[in-house]
Amino acid sequence: MVIRKNKAVVLFLGLAIFLVNTAFAHEGGKHFMGQVKSVDAASLTIITTDKDTVTIKLLPTTKFLKSKQPASVQDLKTGERVVVHAKQNGESWDAEEVDFGHAPQKP
Repeated sequence: MVIRKNKAVVLFLGLAIFLVNTAFAHEGGKHFMGQVKSVDAASLTIITTDKDTVTIKLLPTTKFLKSKQPASVQDLKTGERVVVHAKQNGESWDAEEVDFGHAPQKP
């Protein structure tokens, strides 16, 4: 009986730690998925999967990954599918990471 109780406590603590870490990892952040409408050195405009148009500021610290390899803003083209990890900055969004170049999903 004591062993069963200890396993439950360990499981509960592990789950609590996981949930707390997950919450802090995305604090103030959001993921935008969609297609590039326009891109320049300062900003990226995408049409999201919900058909909303969102403009996200690109910073000198923004990380670009093309097919999981380091890339640059110059590698990103109009029409490309992207996932943008952004952090809210007042009324706007700042891109922390832009992932693109993934193979299309199979139906």
